[in-house]
Amino acid sequence: MVLLTYWASDHIFFWDTISQGSRLVDFYYQTNFQQLFLPTEIDQGHPPLFQIYIALGWKLFGRTLFVSHFLMLPILIGIVWQIFQLVQHFFDKKHHWIALALPFFDTTFLAQNILVSPDVLLLFAFLMSLNGLLKRKNWMIIIGSLLLGLTSIRGIVMVGVLYIIQIFLNKDFFNSKNIKDLVSTLFKKLIPFIPAIFLVSFYLIFHFIETGWWISTPSESWNTQRGFVGIFGVLKNIGIAGWRLLDFGKFGTWIVIGIFLFRVLLNRPSHGSIRSKTKSTQLFEGKKGKLLIILCTFLLVNIGLFMWFSNPLAHRYFLPAFVIKILLIGYLLLEMKIFKNASKYVLGGVLILMFSGNFWVYPNRIAQGWDSTMAHIPYYELREEMINYMIENDIPFEETKSWFPNKSNFDELDLTKREFGMNYEKKDTPKYLFYSNVMNDIPDRYLTQIQRLSPPTKKMKRNGVKIILYGPLK
Repeated sequence: MVLLTYWASDHIFFWDTISQGSRLVDFYYQTNFQQLFLPTEIDQGHPPLFQIYIALGWKLFGRTLFVSHFLMLPILIGIVWQIFQLVQHFFDKKHHWIALALPFFDTTFLAQNILVSPDVLLLFAFLMSLNGLLKRKNWMIIIGSLLLGLTSIRGIVMVGVLYIIQIFLNKDFFNSKNIKDLVSTLFKKLIPFIPAIFLVSFYLIFHFIETGWWISTPSESWNTQRGFVGIFGVLKNIGIAGWRLLDFGKFGTWIVIGIFLFRVLLNRPSHGSIRSKTKSTQLFEGKKGKLLIILCTFLLVNIGLFMWFSNPLAHRYFLPAFVIKILLIGYLLLEMKIFKNASKYVLGGVLILMFSGNFWVYPNRIAQGWDSTMAHIPYYELREEMINYMIENDIPFEETKSWFPNKSNFDELDLTKREFGMNYEKKDTPKYLFYSNVMNDIPDRYLTQIQRLSPPTKKMKRNGVKIILYGPLK
């Protein structure tokens, strides 16, 4: 993690780390924390713990990219420690080190860990709470759930996920003989989450008093992503979620899980037989059962809740599930050896397939989750080279149109105090276009029209990532 952080320490803010990171962090930094609630135009409704943390770091150590990335290092080391706690719980000692390495083969895990991203804090907090559940240490649940609830709306949902997981992992819940025992069990399991419930409710109530809204923001930049969708929108979101779970080589892990589940169902004895009570594989029992419960609960709750909203489910939304899933794969292949002697070769193939996702680049007209793959790395240098080309050739930035994540002022991206950028918003045709295939929100028709009317002024490409400057346009 130290090496990754140092290597990425000059990378600009990328994708949603701009709107959820530098832009919001800078508000607290510039106002000296005099106001808790953000201005409406940038307020997304999330509690601002992560942004305040980074802003405090800027005050103490300087407002630079280097500082921003190294402020993530304590969280990253915490993630490794929490994963190791899970590894100790689920794996035999001889498999500890290889199990600890497994998440690093996941593209989303790697890519998010080199960004100044609140999802990294969410991952740490979720894993900490999860370890608290498994080890029966309430202080870990309390701290983890507080961090989750005060970081984002999705963090609040994760607190609910953890509560449901705790119930499913508790045999007392299923052995309750009457309603009184059931209610008593539910309340006892709620106790470590009460501090988070109280503090987050306190924030949300005062946010509503101050702004008149919560979750459904009046900001034009965000309210379209918080709207409800119809049945076709729901089906589309479910399809997108399925794609995210299979994307970047992850489908190999689901093949292994699918084969395992198929074998369990195939070998299931007839109902009521003696063998069904003694030799049948109990799917949700034992350590593999715990991992399945955690994984299924996280996915079902998150997909079931967010599929109703217009904002599509991103890869990073499933980051905790990806970590649990690869640990489950490791358990099935290292501990249970479900493919016997071939298990280690299957694991090797799964890991190679997952790591290959860092080199996947889709055709231009297919949107790609660039913040969840290391394939985006060349963009940083290519962007800087193109900017230098524009400066050397007196191409005006204010007359150049670009798209997310390059349409902000330069200061929001690289913290260089340059309050200009390629955020052209005039109605008339811009003079130049700054295009890259990491930009997903360019209308296909618009790009096709430009390509026909104007040959590229300058074109750069490296490892699948390309940046093209078009113009001057007529």
